[in-house]
Amino acid sequence: MARKNVIQPAAHDDYEMAMLVKCMDCIRKEVQLIRRSMAAGMKPAYTNREVMEMFGIASATLKKWRDTGTLGYSQKGNIYLYSKDDIDKFLKRNHYDTFDDERAFRRFMRQSAG
Repeated sequence: MARKNVIQPAAHDDYEMAMLVKCMDCIRKEVQLIRRSMAAGMKPAYTNREVMEMFGIASATLKKWRDTGTLGYSQKGNIYLYSKDDIDKFLKRNHYDTFDDERAFRRFMRQSAG
């Protein structure tokens, strides 16, 4: 008769402990992300780096947005800060609604084709 692979009790306990530790690490990382996002919501201002990460843009793009007035900012020396209000205004000015009705969609399609 062929012998089946049987996990020994000690090895099984080690495996369960390793899996538990792995799960705890995942939970710890999730809690850190939640804390960061909550803290970010309470921040009075964001730095260049934070805004670039937020929108996934390069420093040249952020500079262009500042220079053209696309995104408001505060400046002290060579330090640029962007308030939550600056970012909210930017998002509202660049927001496009989805098509609420069929007529709006058809109008869009006509404009796109022409």
